[in-house]
Parts: sequence; C-alpha cells; structure tokens
Amino acid sequence: MDDDKTIEMKGRIYLTSEDNLRTLITDLGIALDTSGLSKAKLIKGIEDWYTDELKGTDKGTMAATAITSFLDDMDDKKAKPVKKIAGSEPIETKVRLHRDFKVNGSIDTKAGISYNSVIRQVEGGLNKGYTEADIVDGVIKAIPASSGLRNYLEGRTDLELANLRGLLRAHYNERSATERYSELGAAKQLASESATEFLMRTLDLRNKILFASKESTDELKYEPELVKGLFVRTVCTGLQELAVRQEFCPLLEIDDITDEALIHGLNQIVSRENERKKKFGQQEASLKSVNV
Repeated sequence: MDDDKTIEMKGRIYLTSEDNLRTLITDLGIALDTSGLSKAKLIKGIEDWYTDELKGTDKGTMAATAITSFLDDMDDKKAKPVKKIAGSEPIETKVRLHRDFKVNGSIDTKAGISYNSVIRQVEGGLNKGYTEADIVDGVIKAIPASSGLRNYLEGRTDLELANLRGLLRAHYNERSATERYSELGAAKQLASESATEFLMRTLDLRNKILFASKESTDELKYEPELVKGLFVRTVCTGLQELAVRQEFCPLLEIDDITDEALIHGLNQIVSRENERKKKFGQQEASLKSVNV
C-alpha cells in the first residue's frame, strides 16, 4: 500500500477516541483484550495487526480499507447535525448507515479469515445499526465466487441471519463447546512449544469454548466460572517445569487478573528461571574446569 496513505491512516487512528479504538479492534477481529488498556497500547495493537496484514498477498489493502471505512463512519457521525429541544441540551440524532456492510477478509476455510472473525464482524455490524438483510448480503459477497457455498446461499430466497450463522459454522467445521472443553482439559505443554506458547494456546481454547457455548442454541452451555476453573487446572498441571509451575499457579488464582498480566507474569518467571539455569550452568562448567 502507498506509504502516504498509510501515514494518513495512522494519523487518523491517533486522533480517534479510546472508545472508538476499542470498537475498531473488535470489528477487525483482533485478538486483544482491550479492558484497561491505555490509548497508546490500543493503537499499538492496531498497528501490530496492520503490520502482520502487510505480509499477506494483498499487501494490507483489505486491512487499510477496513480501518479507513470505520474511521469514515466515525467522521460521518461527527458531522451530522444535532436536534435541540427547547430548554434542554442538544441531543445527537441517530445516524443511519448508508454504506453497505462489508466483511474484512475472505470467507474461505483454506486461506481466509476464521469463523470467529466472521461472527465478530457480524456482531459489530448489528451493533452499528446494519439490518440483518444487509449483513447477510455482505457475508455472501465475502465468499469466493467459485465456492459452492456462495452459489447455494445466493439461491436461497428465505435466508435469515440465524440460518446463515449455522451454515457458516458447519462450513468451517467448527468444533462444539463440549469438544473444545475436552480438548482444554487434556492440554499440556508440548516439547516443541514454550511455556508462553502453551499459555496462549489454552487461552485461545478457553475463549473458543465460551464463544461456541454462546453461539450455539442446541448444546450444553458452559458458564465462565466453570471454564475458568478448568483453564486454571490445565495450565497448572500442564506446564513442564516444576519451578515455573510453582511460581505461576498463584497468579492464575487471582480472580480479576487480566490475560495480559498472566502473559507478562509468565514471561518474567520463565526469564528468571532461564537466568538461574544459566548461572548454575556456568558454575558447574567452572567447577569441572578447576577439577580438570
């Protein structure tokens, strides 16, 4: 993408409010818990996501379009006149969206966006005031023209959003909340992954259980506290190194601790443990050289 346009887009992001940044992060499907984050960290999250998107084949064009479209919507809302009732403060009129609902990314199970990303964008569209018909149309347009799914959906004259969500779930072959719950319970740190990678994997499984439980209407519901309890037990028993487990498990027991705090805390614990191993390794090597 053109550097000047990128600079302009980033400048507009810096000028928008924290609430709008949080909404933008949700709309883009960025995996970031925005609660309690400062404006600088919200902006960094968006910029990091955009940098990753630049690595794709579209060179960030779709990503930039999604961000620009959102910012344009915000500008339109600011520019609308307000109603004033005699003897009262001005009341902002509700803005009707005129742009078509568009999904950021391709709905393709091989090279497209994830099911969770699609549904988050659908929820964002509903919150913005798009009709269900607008969203159904936008979702269908995001499916490759060569896809049998698109041909099928375009032939449905009675298609409602609820039906579409169920069809998309089947298309992505999304696992049920029960299957994800069992997967989380059996998870352990693999030899090929770091402690942080294991934590991120379990956090992702936790979120997918909650999401699937909320999304489906015909399966067992898993309450957040139940899922959290399994998540804590899995991480505490699944970490490979005893010293890391002993120091990290108390953090997991804190009720209101954020995901960011958990990740940061684990990174610090692992860093200290690696430093300790290095020191003792150097000490053992020194003793061996003296004995020789």
